[in-house]
Amino acid sequence: MLGVISYVFLYLFEVLACFMFYENFYDRRVSKQLLFVAGCCSYAVQLLVMLLASYPLLNLISFIVCNFLIACFCYESKLRTCVFTTFMLTFFMLITELIVIYTTTELLGITSPFSWEENAFALVIQSSSSKLLFFVVIIIISRLFGRRQDSIQETGNVLLLCILPVTSILVFLTMTFWGIKIAPAADFDFALSVCSILLLFANIFVFYIYDKTQKTNYENRQLQLENQYADISVEFYEALSREYDNSRILIHDIKKHLNYIAAQAADNKPQQVLRYIDSITNEFGLYERIKYSGSEIVDAVINRYVHLCKNASVSFEIEPLTTGLDFMDEYDVVALLGNLLDNAVEAAEKASEPRITMGIHNVSERISVIRISNTCSNPPKAIRGRLLTGKADGRIGHGVGTTSIIRIAEKYNGDFSWDYSADTKTFTASVFVQGGQDKDEHSNM
Repeated sequence: MLGVISYVFLYLFEVLACFMFYENFYDRRVSKQLLFVAGCCSYAVQLLVMLLASYPLLNLISFIVCNFLIACFCYESKLRTCVFTTFMLTFFMLITELIVIYTTTELLGITSPFSWEENAFALVIQSSSSKLLFFVVIIIISRLFGRRQDSIQETGNVLLLCILPVTSILVFLTMTFWGIKIAPAADFDFALSVCSILLLFANIFVFYIYDKTQKTNYENRQLQLENQYADISVEFYEALSREYDNSRILIHDIKKHLNYIAAQAADNKPQQVLRYIDSITNEFGLYERIKYSGSEIVDAVINRYVHLCKNASVSFEIEPLTTGLDFMDEYDVVALLGNLLDNAVEAAEKASEPRITMGIHNVSERISVIRISNTCSNPPKAIRGRLLTGKADGRIGHGVGTTSIIRIAEKYNGDFSWDYSADTKTFTASVFVQGGQDKDEHSNM
C-alpha cells in the first residue's frame, strides 16, 4: 500500500518535470486550460497502466506515447523534433534509473533487487532519487539547447540551483541504505516516505518559482524598454514639431532673408551668401510637412513615415483622419502608431507591390479605430492568435512591439486584432481604443 500511494505522487512529479522541459524547449500552441487537461490525461493514463498492468514494458510504451502526443499537439514543433525529444526523454529516464539502481546495489553494498513486498520504503526512496536525477538532467538540457537562449549568467544560476536536487539525491541514497540495512518500523517507513515525497516536490517548486521570477524580470525589462522607446520617440517628434514651427518662422521671414542675400550679392560677396544659405537651411531644417489630423504628435509621426516610405519606394496612402487621438497620452500615441507603422513598413518592403494604407476614425462617440493595412508576401506566423515577429537573423520570436500595442490597447479599454487576406496578400492590423475620457484619468491608471 505504501508503494502504491507513493507512486501516485512519483508519477505526478514525472509528468510535471516533462512539462517544465517542454515549456523551456518549445513554444506553446494551446491555452493553459487545454494544457492542464492534456497533462491530467497523460498522468491518468500512465498511472493506470502502472497500477493495472504493472509491467515495465507497458509503462515505457505509455510514457513514450503520452509524451509524444503532448509534444505534437500542445507545442509548436515538427514531427521529427517531437520524435527526437520524446525518445531523448525516454533515454534519460531509463539511464537515470539505471544509475540509481547501480549506485544502490553496488556502492551501498546491496546484492539483490528488492520488491514492494520485501522493502517498499527503500524502493520508494530509490524511485524518488531516479525521478529527481531525471529532472535535473532534462532541465539542464532544456536550458542549454531549448528555444530560450539564456545568458551565461542565468545558466550559471540554474547550475547553482542544481545543488539542491543533488544534495536531495544524496539524502535519498542515505535513506535507501538505512532502510535496507536497518529495516525501520512500518510507521517510521511511512513518515520518511512522506518526507521524501515532500522533498521531491520542494525541488520542482524551487525551479518553478525561479522560472516565474525570471519571466517576471524579463517582462519588466521589456516594459522598461518600451517606456524608454516611447520617451525617446516623444522627444524626437516634439523636436520635429519645433523644427516645423521654425520652418514656418523662416517662411514668414523669407523676405528679410532674401533682402540680406541680395545685399551680400550686390556687394560681390558670394562666400558670405553661401554660408548664410547653409546656416538657415541647417538651422530650420526645411522639409515638407502636411497636417493630416490636426494633432501635432500624430501628424509628426505620420510625416516621418511618409518620408521613410518615400525613400523605401513604398506607397503610403492616408485616408481622411477623423480624430487625432487627443484623449491618449502622447507617449502612448507615439508607441502605438510607431510600432504599427514599423511592422507595416518592414512587411511592405518585402512585398512585390509595397503599399500601406492608414486610417484613424471615430466609429462612435466613444470609440476610435486605428486601421493599418499593408501588402505582405507571406502569411504571418501566430500561436493562439498571437503574432510572432521575424528577426533580422531569421529567428521567430515574440516581438516587443506587438506586446506594446496590446498593452496600450488594454490601457484604453480597447483591443488589438489582425487579419490576413491570402487573395490580396494584405495584412490588416486594427486597434480600437476608448475615447471621450480625460487624459489625466489615463495618466493615473
